[in-house]
Amino acid sequence: WSSDVCSSDLASLTGQKLSFSVDQLESKPKNQHAEKLYKILNETIHYTMYQLNTEAAEKHKQYLDRRGLDENILERFQIGYNPSNDVLYTFLHAKGYDDEDMNACNVIRTSASGIHDVFSDRITFPIHDAYGNPIGFSARTIDPENPSKYINTTETELYTKGNTVYNAHRAGLASRQKGQVYVCEGVTDVIAFYRAGIENCVCTLGTACTANQIKVLKSLAKKIVFCYDGDEPGQAATMKAAKMAKEAGAEVSIIVNKTG
Repeated sequence: WSSDVCSSDLASLTGQKLSFSVDQLESKPKNQHAEKLYKILNETIHYTMYQLNTEAAEKHKQYLDRRGLDENILERFQIGYNPSNDVLYTFLHAKGYDDEDMNACNVIRTSASGIHDVFSDRITFPIHDAYGNPIGFSARTIDPENPSKYINTTETELYTKGNTVYNAHRAGLASRQKGQVYVCEGVTDVIAFYRAGIENCVCTLGTACTANQIKVLKSLAKKIVFCYDGDEPGQAATMKAAKMAKEAGAEVSIIVNKTG
């Protein structure tokens, strides 16, 4: 219920008159610069989603199809494609966005050779904060010769890796209903859980789980279930994160992963 409905019902029950105006309600002042950056990032999300269905992205779309990511998955997780030749910058510039703001949210970078798209020729996975605001991207190449399979947005005004839990804004309701949240390493792990019918899953975008991320996880559910990879780094990270979560007062479980 909205607050005005609750208040009017109470006023009616008690026989009191209720009068207030919207002007009397205090609203949290918006960070105008952050709002600009959110707008650029939302524009980028919509543009890259459109580009995924173009001829330029044919191989990338086929790759996603082979991985079992159908249209429902692509839409839900807003997966897209950032083409080569700095076309995203050209598009955003034509829309009137400032180079400084585009740099500030790390969709472009400026170097001695000019201005370039950060995620050129990569599949893009948007990252949001716990409130659903876009704050960055994780992006994958399908070039087997490229040593950097995934790259993420660098630290910006909006995005701090150690404060961010991927998919928290989508997984909140399911996590509260189930009373637990699954925590894995990467974006595609979260998507795999979703494909298996498990919606209360998030990731820490790597194995380095921080105290701030534990706070976010605790806000989602009372029980945190860690399911990092079964390799040595994943298991070492599991022990560290689980201990941190226990010390923070969370109920903790660990998925036994013997796959290596």
